[in-house]
Amino acid sequence: MEGKTLESGQSNIILDIEESRARSISQETVPPELPIIGEPNVDIFLDLSFPKGPSLFFLNGKKLQLLSPLDRDENSLSHIVFQLICTIKSTHKKRTIPVIVRLTDINDNAPEFVNTPYETSISELTPVGTTIFQDILAKDKDAGVNGLVEYSIIPGDNVDHDDDRIHSEDGYGFFAINLPHQGQVTVNRTLDFEKTQRYYVTVVATDRAHDETQRLSSTTTLVVNIKDDDDQNPSFIYKGCMLLDGTCINPEYSASVSSGVLHGILNISPEKIQAVDMDTINSPIHYSFVSGTPNSYADYFKVDPETGAVRQIKAVDTSTTKMFNIIIKAQEISEAKRSTTAKLFITVKPVDANPPEIQLSSLEGYVNENSPIGEKVLDSNNNPLTVTVIDKDFGPSDPKPTYTFELTTPFFTIDKNGHLLVNENNLDRDPPNPGRFKFQIVAREKSSVAASAPTSVTVHLNDVNDNAPMLPIIPPVSVPAGDVSRKVTKIKATDNDEGDNAVVTYSIYHVSNNGNNKFTIDPTTGELNTVGKLNAGDQYSLTVQATDKGGLYSQAIVEVTISPGPNTQSPIFEQSIYDIEVSEGATINSTVATITAMDPENDPVSYSIVSGNDLRQFAIGSRSGIITVIRKLDREDLTRYKLVRIFPLDLTICQCFWSSDDEEMNASPTNENVMFKEKKDYSHLGFSYDHSPVETTTEL
Repeated sequence: MEGKTLESGQSNIILDIEESRARSISQETVPPELPIIGEPNVDIFLDLSFPKGPSLFFLNGKKLQLLSPLDRDENSLSHIVFQLICTIKSTHKKRTIPVIVRLTDINDNAPEFVNTPYETSISELTPVGTTIFQDILAKDKDAGVNGLVEYSIIPGDNVDHDDDRIHSEDGYGFFAINLPHQGQVTVNRTLDFEKTQRYYVTVVATDRAHDETQRLSSTTTLVVNIKDDDDQNPSFIYKGCMLLDGTCINPEYSASVSSGVLHGILNISPEKIQAVDMDTINSPIHYSFVSGTPNSYADYFKVDPETGAVRQIKAVDTSTTKMFNIIIKAQEISEAKRSTTAKLFITVKPVDANPPEIQLSSLEGYVNENSPIGEKVLDSNNNPLTVTVIDKDFGPSDPKPTYTFELTTPFFTIDKNGHLLVNENNLDRDPPNPGRFKFQIVAREKSSVAASAPTSVTVHLNDVNDNAPMLPIIPPVSVPAGDVSRKVTKIKATDNDEGDNAVVTYSIYHVSNNGNNKFTIDPTTGELNTVGKLNAGDQYSLTVQATDKGGLYSQAIVEVTISPGPNTQSPIFEQSIYDIEVSEGATINSTVATITAMDPENDPVSYSIVSGNDLRQFAIGSRSGIITVIRKLDREDLTRYKLVRIFPLDLTICQCFWSSDDEEMNASPTNENVMFKEKKDYSHLGFSYDHSPVETTTEL
């Protein structure tokens, strides 16, 4: 190793290293180790010297490692020069070796536009291919291809920048950069100020890094203002003219003069003759006649070159002509002298000696109520009712004037074909609205004051089934109990329609309390009746329905309460006399007999003992009629019982046990049976109860 330190024998060391990515210091040099002969700290000792600046590396064996990040772009740092001091351990000889570390650029900077914002103004007539802006410039701090910049135009964000005066648009497609390295913007399409006054062109600057995925870019916006230029013909303007791109298409004017009369300035329809420059330059307009028929038109009329007003300069007779057809030209007073034309029709009318007259195809018209606007009114033969105007001043070959119609009602109007039409929605004939409209029509010449005499016409509104029958609120009804059919109430619906549309059918829609089969209703008269047996205290809620022939309906509720009926008949026992034998050994609660009674009016029956039970030895079930022993029987106390039972109609039938010496009921010793004797004569006793109950008795 004596006299030789470097492996290759060169006099200096050259290494390469990438600049730092952000704050990174981990990158290695290329080659990764210093080309020094010997093992550090064994054969040799190594040290670094930075005579011209701070220390940027330290030694890790033969490797150089960074002390701080390296930024090639920010510090314009292309290489680092320092010294390596190598001491041979065996001889203590030192050698100083120059070291050069070259910094390799990485693509870590996007291009940056300078001198922004960018804006320019150009004429709408600028030809396609013209360069309109060449000051776009972006700089990239990287080196080599990483610092080369190319320009292009991309679609913008389509943000609407319009205001009240300016319509703006994305400039993509309208402008181009044909030389990517120069950034010169050219016109790519024809421009039109009338459509767009401002473009926003999005320009992107991209570097040329070898790895396309690592290329960086930035964007900016070039605002291109479009200036109006004289590229539009003037246009005639009036209300109602068909427009194309804001320009009146095939404009036509009309006027009329009377035969033999000098009118002066004509009354032009639909409006006075007027044209405007469609450019914002707003050049003045010059008016003139170009041609016309008959050729003598210029002898009778002239146009004011500044205002466009047409004046009659000579009276004309219908024998000369009945119509002038003149072409008017409107020309800009400008270098381009752009122009447009319109037609003017002048009708020569006979002397207005007679007013117009209205003729109606019928004085009576018909239309359905609620017809839509525009529906035709018909006569009695279902033909459209038409309005025509005749004027004796005009012969068969004379051009007819235009008439306007004035009606004394807003509900109807007359179209250009003379048909009478509905002019308002929701015409209703149903009360309280009128079922017909009577009004007058006047025809007036549009170009004069002549008007017809008023003519009356009557329009009848045909009924349409648009109203459901209406049922009133029905008060609650009380009906006596019983099984005989009885009238409950009578339902009456009203329908604002007329004729068949007002014919109503009645029905029962629903009955509560399982009462569907207990009521009927006459479908024609609406009379509601009971069917079958109804018990006192029952309540029913009936939903009745009224339906017209068109299927429209309404419903109402009838609340029905069943009240006790007239109680005129007594209950009837199955037997008038019961002859019963009971053992004196009968146990408590044992059954003696079952008594049964029926009420002719089907009211519930209740049983009770009235008398004859002084010893309180018997009881009877108030609903069942079962007689039971409730106290021990003793033949020695009493051998016979005469029991009388009473049966009222209001759920309380009293059974009365009367004690008597009569031998009607025997109490026998145990195992000794005594039969009661049956008596054929018995009586009915009446008692006064609520609801007039009726009672009956039987003997036991």
